[in-house]
Amino acid sequence: MSHRELTAAVAAATGESSCTIRALGFGLADPALPDYDPEPYAGAGYLDWDEVQDQRHALWND
Repeated sequence: MSHRELTAAVAAATGESSCTIRALGFGLADPALPDYDPEPYAGAGYLDWDEVQDQRHALWND
C-alpha cells in the first residue's frame, strides 16, 4: 500500500479530508523499526476505557 493509498483509505474511513490526514502524519509503521514511531515507549500502547470510566466516576463521587 502506498502512502497515498493509506491517506485515501484513512480519509474515507474517518470522513476527514486527505489534507487533514496528511497533516496528522499517518504512515505505515514497520514493527522492525521501533524508532519509526515517534513515541515507541510511551505508555502501554492501549487505553483501558473501563479504567478511564472508573477514574471519572471516582472523581464525581468524591
